[in-house]
Amino acid sequence: MKSGHPDRHQVLSRIVLVLTVAAALGAATLPAFAECASATLFVPIILSSSGAGGSFFTSELTLTNRGTTAATVELRYTAAFGGGEGSCIETLLSGQQKVIPDAIAYLRGRGGSDTSWAGPGRNPQAIFTGLSSPDAAAVTVRTTTRTAPPLPSGAAGLAYPGILPSTGTTTETTLYGLRATSGDRSNVAVYNPASEPVAVRVTVHSGKGSGASFVKEAALDLPAFGWQQVSFVFDGTGISDGWVTVEKIGGAGVFGAYAVVNCNGTSDGSFVPAILRHPPAA
Repeated sequence: MKSGHPDRHQVLSRIVLVLTVAAALGAATLPAFAECASATLFVPIILSSSGAGGSFFTSELTLTNRGTTAATVELRYTAAFGGGEGSCIETLLSGQQKVIPDAIAYLRGRGGSDTSWAGPGRNPQAIFTGLSSPDAAAVTVRTTTRTAPPLPSGAAGLAYPGILPSTGTTTETTLYGLRATSGDRSNVAVYNPASEPVAVRVTVHSGKGSGASFVKEAALDLPAFGWQQVSFVFDGTGISDGWVTVEKIGGAGVFGAYAVVNCNGTSDGSFVPAILRHPPAA
């Protein structure tokens, strides 16, 4: 996403979200079977973490119910490296949007069994059920860092939505338009939106027309609902701009990927979605 996502060793806290939305039906509503649509979303990452260039990123979480029934929202998280898990419940009226300014502080304040909040990471997951329609619920994350003088007071960062796990792939994705310059840095993140583990290879390709490439990560393992970031993806490759491919090499699961190009001066980020490689027609 991060997006200004930090180096893996710099992460202070990453959270896994499972968002379970159930319509709250009263006696005067339509029969339950008419109000029982479901959908599943995956939130790649939320942060409360230091990053490059003196940045410190936090994530704002927005929950939306645009459906015709009131809904309860269960937020669950599980730890990536030690610690425990927890959950909390929110209620959304029909047509309501709830903005949580600091998602990790909010979840920490709501309790749960996880007491290891200083651990290095937590993996993301998201599920919605019981809405008035499958597309009635949404999650949006905005991850930013505060600006510093001489810039005006404010925040720099980027936003990204919760996604359908069905968008995960078993083939290959490509991330274009990446670079490492005095002004910009590029990070690549990979995630597993499902319950089966998967392993991927991350390869950097030169954009100079030379045909050069470099395997940055030969085998990156992602557990169920896992997330990992390859920070400064061009470092040590001999390549300074080009694209990155992520391909499945093992496991029964699926994966997704995205990149973030950050300004080195402000840490403002540009979200780069992956382009899916479709297998040739038989």
